[in-house]
Amino acid sequence: MIQNDRQYKITLKALRDLREAYDMQNTNDLEDWVVKANRDALVSQIEEFEELLASYELLKSGSQTKWSCSGLEYLPTILIKARISSGKTQKELAAELDIKPQQVQRYEATNYQGANLDRLIEVANALNIEFTSIAKNNADDFSSVISTANKMEWGNFPIKEMIRRKWIENIGGISTFFNSYPMSTQALHRKSYHGTNRPNEYSLLAWQTKVLYKAQEKIKAQEVNEFVLSDRWVKELVSFSALPDAPIRAVDLLRKNGIVLVFERHLSKTYLDGAAMLTKEGIPVVGMTLRHDRLDNFWFVLLHELGHIFLHLFNGSSGVFFDDVEGGVDTNFKEQEADKFALDNLISEKNWLLCVSRFQATSEAVIADSKRLNVHPSIVAGRVRKEKNNYTLLNEFVGSGMVRKTLGEDV
Repeated sequence: MIQNDRQYKITLKALRDLREAYDMQNTNDLEDWVVKANRDALVSQIEEFEELLASYELLKSGSQTKWSCSGLEYLPTILIKARISSGKTQKELAAELDIKPQQVQRYEATNYQGANLDRLIEVANALNIEFTSIAKNNADDFSSVISTANKMEWGNFPIKEMIRRKWIENIGGISTFFNSYPMSTQALHRKSYHGTNRPNEYSLLAWQTKVLYKAQEKIKAQEVNEFVLSDRWVKELVSFSALPDAPIRAVDLLRKNGIVLVFERHLSKTYLDGAAMLTKEGIPVVGMTLRHDRLDNFWFVLLHELGHIFLHLFNGSSGVFFDDVEGGVDTNFKEQEADKFALDNLISEKNWLLCVSRFQATSEAVIADSKRLNVHPSIVAGRVRKEKNNYTLLNEFVGSGMVRKTLGEDV
């Protein structure tokens, strides 16, 4: 869905390029089936872009002035369409709501996944949307709407483990724990999971909610700069890896760039290494379990989750990505993109092709390559282990037990 004039212009240019590519196809020396496949692919993409442009042009015409919403699941899309049809820019809507324009951009980019019910109603009222069956005035009703829609069964949560960790005092505190962060309940049906061991979804949700709680505490306790969708500083982050206090420096650099890094041990039956998500205010959060307390795992998981933030969280994808990064080969395209983001930023493909460690998995090769690349040896060793799919190699270089030792044993 096109959400603003900038996206419209980009899509329009892309459509022109596709039409030009279709007209200029060189079919010489190609078999007929190859020519047909290429043409069909181009036609399909052209038709998709034409439909997107036509839909946006229709909304911009303002021909629809009244909107109604009969279910919460339809509200985010209606809010975006109503804003476009009203002729209001994201900046103008933000001014009415007394929030920053970037916040409206984040809301729409994520299909309002980070907004609570009060905010949704406020936006709907500003856009004159009529509710037909959703409670308007009582924010407490939101938890019941969500729990009914998702068929929440409180007994499925790892209550004993949550009590043992002092997340809740007793079984009676379970609903309060989640209702204080109600939007996270959507994770049961709006998530991406990477790994071969299928997790307990209720345990994942409990862990995610705790991470969001801790993220909010960090935001209140220390200044978190405004997030900008630019990964220019990631190379600086990787350069810290060679330093003895690298994990601590990583936490601070992410904070300065608008991302909250939270550590929370995984719950049983989650098989979880890390996750990327947004707070209710649209602030990106990376949660890490340190399930494998190794430096190579720390750096790969961290960069993988940053890949989700820069590539996926702000383009309308699933509101949270849960990752078991050693769970085997994943065919999910977004996971492959996050993997590539991590690998390219830790060691670029160009540099990796020059590494002796690719061919000789020896101590001498790892040390030489890490010095040349100015990264910790664990990153080189981790890459070798991953590519050879042999996690018994180079154990002396992966930094076992070093992450918690650096951050503090209570992590």
